[in-house]
Amino acid sequence: MSYSMLLIVVLLCILPLLVAVAVVAAVVYARKRQAPGAAQAAEPAALDILKERLARGEISPAQYEEMRQDLQ
Repeated sequence: MSYSMLLIVVLLCILPLLVAVAVVAAVVYARKRQAPGAAQAAEPAALDILKERLARGEISPAQYEEMRQDLQ
């Protein structure tokens, strides 16, 4: 077996592994980048809904405080 054939065989074995590692790294990077923004956006929305419910009289001020503390 010549060295060029050996090189081709080695590359064909290693190349799929390198592609798999690159895909996994891209997915991990995307999830870590997305997670903090999603959590921050959800929190104010819940508090805004709670404030609206208090303003409409759906909940009492005591219930509002209890629910607000649960959100934090």
